[in-house]
Amino acid sequence: MLAGWVVALIIVLCVIVIGTAAFLIWWFLLRKKKENPDRNMSVTCSTCGNSIKIDKYNPPTKIVCPNCGKEGPVKH
Repeated sequence: MLAGWVVALIIVLCVIVIGTAAFLIWWFLLRKKKENPDRNMSVTCSTCGNSIKIDKYNPPTKIVCPNCGKEGPVKH
């Protein structure tokens, strides 16, 4: 009878360890990574002062301000 409890305890501990390992693999390798904060830059509209975030490494050639509608090129 005691051996049955020991086997059950070992099985439960194995399930917990395997579950924890699976969670850690998901957490560090498979989940979607947050955006790199250094990848975005802020562009300010010259008319209304509204700030727009754009991709620093692949910027658009022209942007339209969502606040006032002014269209203009992105200056690097």
